[in-house]
Amino acid sequence: MLYPASLLLLVVLFCSAILKIIYDFFHETKQEEIKEVTLVDKQPEAGTKARIVGRGSYREMKWCGAGSTKRYKYTQIYDVKACAAKRKHSAPRISVTYLNICTTKKENLCSFDKGATLIIDNKLAGIMAFGDCSTEPDVFVSLFHYKDWIKNNTRD
Repeated sequence: MLYPASLLLLVVLFCSAILKIIYDFFHETKQEEIKEVTLVDKQPEAGTKARIVGRGSYREMKWCGAGSTKRYKYTQIYDVKACAAKRKHSAPRISVTYLNICTTKKENLCSFDKGATLIIDNKLAGIMAFGDCSTEPDVFVSLFHYKDWIKNNTRD
């Protein structure tokens, strides 16, 4: 059951990610190069290679919109059950479920800002919901589970 507060968070994160994508397109891409954003077709499996794209710091935690440099990092999908167990200890108020995607962190780096996008095979897979300055996995909202809602609510 998706509660209204969770849905509101998803909408805010999704809109944030879309606005960042649009901003980047108009400021860093020629108009003729803009293409429709494609969503993933399935929930990604642990070990799948991915890329996080966003803005933020590698050394200190910054909040949404902080940092003017677009950054990206290659990572891998982390098992969501193992992620939930790790995050239960480090962030007990964060609930990690099958509606999330987690990614590995091999270094003690700060996460990108909330709303950073998770890309798999050039398709949008998730939007960052929780991360910190540690080696703990980053947590994303999985867009696969909301694909129908997104399609139905973002048409012309």
